[in-house]
Amino acid sequence: MKTVERARVKRIVSLGRNLFRLDLHSPQIAGQAWPASFVMARTSEATAPLLCRPFSVYQTTSEGELQILFRVVGQGTANLSRLRPDDEISLTGPLGNGFDLGARKEFILIAGGVGVAPVFMAAKQIVRNGGTRITVMAGAATGEELEPLTAGFAPLGIDCELATDDGSLGHHGLVTDLLKQRLADVSPQRTGILCCGPAPMMAAVAGICEQAGIWCQVSLETMMACGVSACLGCTVAGRGNGKKYLHVCKDGPVFMAGEIEWKTLLT
Repeated sequence: MKTVERARVKRIVSLGRNLFRLDLHSPQIAGQAWPASFVMARTSEATAPLLCRPFSVYQTTSEGELQILFRVVGQGTANLSRLRPDDEISLTGPLGNGFDLGARKEFILIAGGVGVAPVFMAAKQIVRNGGTRITVMAGAATGEELEPLTAGFAPLGIDCELATDDGSLGHHGLVTDLLKQRLADVSPQRTGILCCGPAPMMAAVAGICEQAGIWCQVSLETMMACGVSACLGCTVAGRGNGKKYLHVCKDGPVFMAGEIEWKTLLT
């Protein structure tokens, strides 16, 4: 059930250059959130920026805490980075459709940059469900960026394979290289892939999975103005099933990888 809530800032944690984790006391939304759900955050009480911004839920606690990850890329996220404890912001959520965590016996979770947020929440839920083998593959430009984003997986007992563009941590190259190397050990009948990150990375993962016959869901990250399919600003092209257009906020953000016409997101 969608809730509008005044969320109080508990802390803001710098994870590196222009990268932050915002911890909010938001008991109503935190109590309802699910893996790959998102919130719309009002980043300023002023008229600029006028529109809310979408953020995947990174994790929640039983004490009513909700965490989001973000990178400063514009005025809205710059406003968030300047928040201090006991400041308040308006949140709407939880929104969206989540990952299907009961679809397979084994999961490979693939994340790029701050796309780790829904993947991490999914990993925690899979662990709670018990009995499922999980491997995480995560990539970013540098080790300085990637290390804090993936630090939470080790306490969950989850193997994490890393890749960086500059080779400063893990594999020197793309996270999709790690997936290709694992294909020989993947059972299409047992294994599911959950993915979130930049569109080129997800498109590549989708192509690999389609060719190998592996079940794959992706959580799309797009700009949204309303979060409830009123503005149509998050429309993406679909393929198959007669769906010409999909609305990420209402139909997603999670889709089967084969539902998306990826070439339209890469132009």
